[in-house]
Amino acid sequence: MSPQEVLDSYKHIELTDDEYCLAMIEAKRRKESILKERERSRVAEENRKKLTETGWTYDQTRAFMLYRAKTLFDGKFKLDEHNEPVFNILCHYFSGNKEFVSLAEAMGVKNPSLDKGIFLAGNYGTGKTWLMSLFRKNNRRVYHVHHAKELAIEYKKGGDEAIEHYKHKIKNAFNDPVVFYQQYSGLCIEDIGAEDLKGHFGDKSLVVGDIIEGRYINECLVGWFHGTTNFTSAQLKEYYSGRVLSRLRESVNLIEVTGPDRRK
Repeated sequence: MSPQEVLDSYKHIELTDDEYCLAMIEAKRRKESILKERERSRVAEENRKKLTETGWTYDQTRAFMLYRAKTLFDGKFKLDEHNEPVFNILCHYFSGNKEFVSLAEAMGVKNPSLDKGIFLAGNYGTGKTWLMSLFRKNNRRVYHVHHAKELAIEYKKGGDEAIEHYKHKIKNAFNDPVVFYQQYSGLCIEDIGAEDLKGHFGDKSLVVGDIIEGRYINECLVGWFHGTTNFTSAQLKEYYSGRVLSRLRESVNLIEVTGPDRRK
């Protein structure tokens, strides 16, 4: 039945002037709430389009990251012959620049794609963590950074429930300029392979492997997942199941970071 038909069915009931006014006030309050929410959504969508759909150029992204590095690392972040190629290719990636593919191929990345995530591999102290921490705020797709051991500790304390939210896209606060008005964040896990086996009431789990599997099932692995590791491909294969490694390989751009230990 239409609203008018429902109203007509109550013709036999008379309202006093006060009752009628109260009903109208309540209806207008509801309508006001609906209109405010529509306007809120419209402004949020406009803000999101301004910052994401127009996109940043490679030069804009590079300038922003260099500025961000100065404030984030107190001037300690230095570009050199080892990390500058990786820094530059990440600027191409996070600006959505198609040159990323050809540059990645030249660096030996297998089947590079802007649709995949970023996975940095290399020895200790080569700057992988700094790079992924630096780029986590970007105009294209922001992400959170968590250490593998941190996730293992969370699992040990709370079991599967404690890490369940890592298996999904992370919903951002509404209309938040800090995340460039993006609705969701991705996930980056540092030092994959360092989490070790952690028990919870007798169970054993390779926590990162479980998260990778969960994100694959929930269709938020490709493009929404990044990582770093000190392991080689052979070590990762030995540490995780072949299925986990296979899903990881098809979902990320594996980029090698070389150079001396910057921690010394």
